[in-house]
Amino acid sequence: MTADTPKVLVAMSNFKGSLSNLEACESISKALTQLKIQHSIAPVGDGGSGTGLSLHSALGGEFVGINSVGPRGSLVEANVLCFPKGHNPNTVYIDSSSVCGYTLVPENEKNAMEASSRGLGRLLIEVAQRWPTSLKEIWIGLGDSAISDMGIGMLAEMGVVFIDTQGNRLLPNTRNLINIADFSKPTVQFGNISLKVLCDVQNPVCGPQGSALIFSPQKGASKEETFLIARGMDNFATRIEHKFHRSLKYIPMTGSAGGLAAAMYSFFNAELVPGCDFLLDQIGFNEKIRSHDFIVTGEGKTDLQTLKRKAPAVVAHRAKDSNKRCLIISGAVSGGTEQIKSELKIFGIYASGKDPSASQALTQKAQEVFSDLSFD
Repeated sequence: MTADTPKVLVAMSNFKGSLSNLEACESISKALTQLKIQHSIAPVGDGGSGTGLSLHSALGGEFVGINSVGPRGSLVEANVLCFPKGHNPNTVYIDSSSVCGYTLVPENEKNAMEASSRGLGRLLIEVAQRWPTSLKEIWIGLGDSAISDMGIGMLAEMGVVFIDTQGNRLLPNTRNLINIADFSKPTVQFGNISLKVLCDVQNPVCGPQGSALIFSPQKGASKEETFLIARGMDNFATRIEHKFHRSLKYIPMTGSAGGLAAAMYSFFNAELVPGCDFLLDQIGFNEKIRSHDFIVTGEGKTDLQTLKRKAPAVVAHRAKDSNKRCLIISGAVSGGTEQIKSELKIFGIYASGKDPSASQALTQKAQEVFSDLSFD
């Protein structure tokens, strides 16, 4: 390391199941402080867990607890972020993972057929009713979900009724997606409140790269269940297209959070945006980059999926566009290292491991990397 060490921007995403994005940033910060390297932190996210922390860290605001239910029906308190701070916010941010997230379901209870989005419906209703005059926008972060119900749990909370070919009312669960023949319109509307949905993936809701085939197995679906969910999503999407006279199946990002994005887009005319790009624009990330010389980012596991616009990839692209060097320190690195380095034009990629703890391991790896690093 040279005597004239430049300033480092620490922009970490969350380490799923172990560290929030803020905790990951603080772990790196500890190492840089010990090495007397000037730095600042900017936690990042893509609509998944921790995106609210990123916004709060940069913009302030106030977290407000609201009671709802998790993906398997357990009672949860979700913290929504209100801007500006005070009793009359004009914008509210909701992490859907606070009510639909996989961390709310024990590993041995994963069940893609039963996990429901109804908690988000309750949360949205409460938010809209609590601030009916001041609220202008609701931002909804999608990511890290346990669900594959294409939003029908949420829609049922908002008054949508689902009917089969015999005219029988259907329970709003993933298993019944394939049985939907018709449905009513929501009884809950958002008036002049606009909805902006932060999507963590580009996948459409249907097709070979659709939500079910790519993500439902991670949520506990067997091979047979995965194909059943895919057929169910295709069926519901077909019904929506016929009723609303608008395309849906292959629109990018509609597959986010088990198809929640598709429901928000179709029923409430929500705007779908790439989550990380939206967040970085809100927190003035390009300006932060310009005032630093070196960027460090990372996540729980870096692999070829990272290239599909996950937060570290977006950070690395912005660093490259500003002619600033960037490196990745993640909990694990799995395959495609040289391709990732080449496509993202990053300076290096490192794995911290998980022992003795995620935080300690990350601090130790950062110490090793930055102790040996030449900034010339």
